[in-house]
Amino acid sequence: MPKGSQPIVGAMSTPEVYSSPLIDEILARITPQERDKVSLKMQLAVRIADLIEEKHLSKNEVAEACGLKDPSVVTKWLSGGYNFSVDTLVDINHALGVSLADLVRPEEQ
Repeated sequence: MPKGSQPIVGAMSTPEVYSSPLIDEILARITPQERDKVSLKMQLAVRIADLIEEKHLSKNEVAEACGLKDPSVVTKWLSGGYNFSVDTLVDINHALGVSLADLVRPEEQ
């Protein structure tokens, strides 16, 4: 994948390659550590969205299973920028019936 190209990933979809000079500029300004943080947050968001879809759950059902009163929090999780706490990840694991390892493990191609 060319420098600055980022896969565009949607739930249960095959990534498309997108390249932009703006992305190149942004990536040049951030540290590899920060890039890894952003990438992991986005991967978690996609994985959670995929699991919600696979299990035919609504955001309301996931929120309720996590003990949340406001389902908009689930929408924040799926935005790709949410900074997940360990407690939140454990709640998500229980709600979706998966282990933490399954949640963070990339889907097999």
